[in-house]
Amino acid sequence: MTDTSNESNKDELAKKKAAAAAKAKALAKKNEQDQKPQQEESTIPSPQDPYLSKYQSIINHHLTVEALEEAFINSHSKDVPTLIVKKRSLFFSS
Repeated sequence: MTDTSNESNKDELAKKKAAAAAKAKALAKKNEQDQKPQQEESTIPSPQDPYLSKYQSIINHHLTVEALEEAFINSHSKDVPTLIVKKRSLFFSS
């Protein structure tokens, strides 16, 4: 009787492992599909890119090149050009 119970325990364990592997594979496939649209969005140029470049050039001309920490198009908010200025540059006068 112990042989059959050991075999049934092994069978149950194998079934659980197979189910967990299938679940992990399905989750990985879903994550991969979720990331594809995000990658495609980032490759499409924004109509606001010329404005961002213009703002960057104005700040670089009137302040310094190091004044901006980051500049990007915020695609989550209607493609708004977003500029992040370094703290030390906020009160800089030329």
